Amino acid sequence: MEKISLEIYDSRFISLLINFPVNFHGKLNNQLFILAHGSSNDMYHPLLEGVTKEYLSEGAVVVRFNFFFCEEGKVSRRIKEENRKTWISVFNYLKKRFPDKEITAGGKSLGSRVAAGLIVNDLIRPDRFIAFGYPLHSKTFFKKTNHMELVNINVSSLLFIGENDPLCRLNLFASFYMEMKNVEYLVIENGDHGLSDSGIYKRNIFDLIKEKTINWVSLSKG
Repeated sequence: MEKISLEIYDSRFISLLINFPVNFHGKLNNQLFILAHGSSNDMYHPLLEGVTKEYLSEGAVVVRFNFFFCEEGKVSRRIKEENRKTWISVFNYLKKRFPDKEITAGGKSLGSRVAAGLIVNDLIRPDRFIAFGYPLHSKTFFKKTNHMELVNINVSSLLFIGENDPLCRLNLFASFYMEMKNVEYLVIENGDHGLSDSGIYKRNIFDLIKEKTINWVSLSKG
């Protein structure tokens, strides 16, 4: 594991955590996953920790990072331009550092949505996109949805959706899914927005995530 401080701009830094596998001969070798956190947590969220361990066990390099609002203890989490600049800087740094890796960009909730928007606008160019709890809408307002990034995304994409996610109601997601040409998904039974079952992460959740990811990466290569 390597933890570094990466300057984004104007002498402002964020934390970057690079996890290297012990075994480079797994089913996800030659893969680099860049995972950003959600709006009310950081890169040490239990979901991201669990996913990281599973991907490492299959030979992937996994990188997590914090947004400025988390690093600097800001109250407001709706600092869109700062989040975009952070994602772009992190992606460009890792693209240069790991030129031979296939890159999957995404993360949890807000982190995944920021990445999706950058991919759609050709500001970062990963090989794939992944989301754990994509925020399709707010908890109380359903007329405005964030589905167009998923409709327009031009790389192979994988979503993990909690069955009981209040920010991604399955009936609403299903109504848009036919428009999404590059997206596949897996519903986590009893999962909430963080894919846990009432705050508890059972072992089978991470087994399912690993198995689905391996199959998806394998198919999207060909």
